[in-house]
Amino acid sequence: MKHVRHVVVAMVLVLGMARPGFPWGKPGHVIVASTAVQAFPDPAAQTLGLWVQSHRARIVGRSAEPDQEEYGRPYHFVNLEKFLLPNGHFRVPVSLPENDPRGGLPGHVVGLVEQLAQAMKAESTGVPTAAEIDELERLLAWTCHYAADSTCPVHTTIRHHAAIPVIKAGKTNTPGLGQWPVHSVYETDFLQHVENRYGISGIILAQLDSYSPKPLRSVAEASIESVKGTYPYLQPILDTAEVSRVTVVVKGVDTKGKEWGSATQFPQQWDDDLLSGVQTNLLRAGRLTQRLWVTAWTMAEKPKLQ
Repeated sequence: MKHVRHVVVAMVLVLGMARPGFPWGKPGHVIVASTAVQAFPDPAAQTLGLWVQSHRARIVGRSAEPDQEEYGRPYHFVNLEKFLLPNGHFRVPVSLPENDPRGGLPGHVVGLVEQLAQAMKAESTGVPTAAEIDELERLLAWTCHYAADSTCPVHTTIRHHAAIPVIKAGKTNTPGLGQWPVHSVYETDFLQHVENRYGISGIILAQLDSYSPKPLRSVAEASIESVKGTYPYLQPILDTAEVSRVTVVVKGVDTKGKEWGSATQFPQQWDDDLLSGVQTNLLRAGRLTQRLWVTAWTMAEKPKLQ
């Protein structure tokens, strides 16, 4: 666990600026980006590894940007239920465009990897400009973001917009039944909870440390298989939410403009039922991120980044 100190610092710096409501949660995207960067370089892509290490603060800091810049677009999910076959399997075409209303996540990942390869070529030619460096940082961060979305259970269905039953408490902390978006409860609040309680980022980093990423034969197929592989983790989230309700303290602003509210409280059953799946999918996200980066670097003919 030689990199754990670095990733903890990165988590503190970036999560200190976090706001609730980001898909996979800003905590999840920061964990994936931090661990993917810290576990590099791979010996086969040394100049790429050195580059991401030296730019890690910017890459990690921008890893949740797409949820602001591209919010509401079909890039973030694949509605697998629209591709269900009679035998129970899913057939998602590799040519699925990024603007497909059934979800364009794989197509968007393909486009980002192609852009990333071009940005690597541009940065390695002559003296890189500030704009070229900024674009390479952005594409590394955004590729990481959508790799994480490809391994997030609630991005495998249109039900990612669903609300789940919770016990809501307002400013007076008076409990009452209510609904809360699954993104906020599972992806943002639960990810922050497991990081605080279990140090999940250090666990993921230790597992990624010995991983040696290889270029992908098909970026679209890899994204599709990742989405299909994470779909079985969706139902336990919804089941757990139904039988073991979360307490959410509704946040707000008082008359003086001061924010109020406290952290979401999770019963032990959430930890028991979901912690293993969270760890598995965050690790898969880190591995896919590294493979997408190496794939783009290989497509760019392995440039010597400056």
